[in-house]
Amino acid sequence: WRRWLGREFEAATFSDRAIESPVIFTQLGATRLRAFDATLILGADAAHLPGADPGRLFFNQGVRAQLGLPTHAETVDDIEAALASLIAASGTVLVTWQRLIGGEPNLRSPHFERLDALHRLAYGAGLDDPSLAARLPHAEVAGDPAPLPQTAAAPAPPAPAGLVPDAISASGYNALMACPYQFYARYLLRLAELDDVQELIDKSDYGRIVHQVLMDFHVQHPQVAAVDTATACADLDRLAVSAFSGAVAQNLLAQAWLERWRAMIPAYIEWQRAREAEGWRWHAGEEQRDIVIGTPQGAQLRLRGRIDRIDRGADDAVAVIDYKTQRRETLRGKVLSPGEDVQLPVYALLWGGPVSATLFLSLDGDRIAELAPDGDPAALADAVSARLAMLYDALRDGAPLPAQGTETVCSYCEMRGLCRRNYWV
Repeated sequence: WRRWLGREFEAATFSDRAIESPVIFTQLGATRLRAFDATLILGADAAHLPGADPGRLFFNQGVRAQLGLPTHAETVDDIEAALASLIAASGTVLVTWQRLIGGEPNLRSPHFERLDALHRLAYGAGLDDPSLAARLPHAEVAGDPAPLPQTAAAPAPPAPAGLVPDAISASGYNALMACPYQFYARYLLRLAELDDVQELIDKSDYGRIVHQVLMDFHVQHPQVAAVDTATACADLDRLAVSAFSGAVAQNLLAQAWLERWRAMIPAYIEWQRAREAEGWRWHAGEEQRDIVIGTPQGAQLRLRGRIDRIDRGADDAVAVIDYKTQRRETLRGKVLSPGEDVQLPVYALLWGGPVSATLFLSLDGDRIAELAPDGDPAALADAVSARLAMLYDALRDGAPLPAQGTETVCSYCEMRGLCRRNYWV
């Protein structure tokens, strides 16, 4: 809707009839059959007059010509005819354009290039007015040069006491670790990009649908080994087609995402059977959990999150699994440095009891891959909890929240323009 409104504003012409002036500011198409004492034509470069072919929604230029529809060549002819009519009906005409853009020559409109060439052939002189260049120094505003602005630095604002939340999600904790300024802007100031109408599903939509498909499948088949492979694949395929049906009905290109997942179904069933052979059984999925963490200063913080999957093993062991549709290489980078990505330790913490294993399950590419962080899950969870408690006390004490400037984080951060990342030294 905002894009439509912007287009309407751009296309509309406004005239303030309360102003009476001999000077008329108008467009070329509105000068037909009108006479002027003098005319000033602004921005007469090739990029604007006639400008590039804007392209058509239906048919290329050749097909349009065969069908008798307006073509770009006819538009150019109309512009040239309007220019000729304007010049003929005006006493004095001055044409201006920007000669240089970024130090590079900016070409004059071809209409005036031809007119200048004709004038040289007919009268032996061009149409350039050398007196205008001599007037430029006198037209410049005199005065002391303003000092240059200070070089931008990475911002590090403190957390306003009234905006420090009493609850944090797993994704919020991850944002705090990835870039404190991102956490400041996203969760304290509560800034976010405006929602936009999506015509196509993206990777996040794909992941959300796959999560729901796997949840429905394992509710129907808690133990896949109890059915044959063909039946398991057929049931998972049926659930996938149903889950993607809404997106496919809205846009046929969503069928490509469905086919991407359908191609992985045999590999997933094979992985699930192998996991059950190791003694693990699906126990629950999409579990919403929250716990309260006490801080060294006596404050309390509520930690929230949704666990994708919990498996039970021998001796009542528990494994926490997070489905990921990211590349294996990306996930491998997350687990190589325990504690840097806090998602798995937070989920282990949210379970509220002993956890034997945590892992990312990569659902991307041509095979299923498990990626687990090194170290004891309980020890990592305790360390993550203690660090969050100290960070929360620091937030309440007004500790700065600096922008880290890590390129792997900044490249996907919607706050990059707010922190002025591109203008730091």
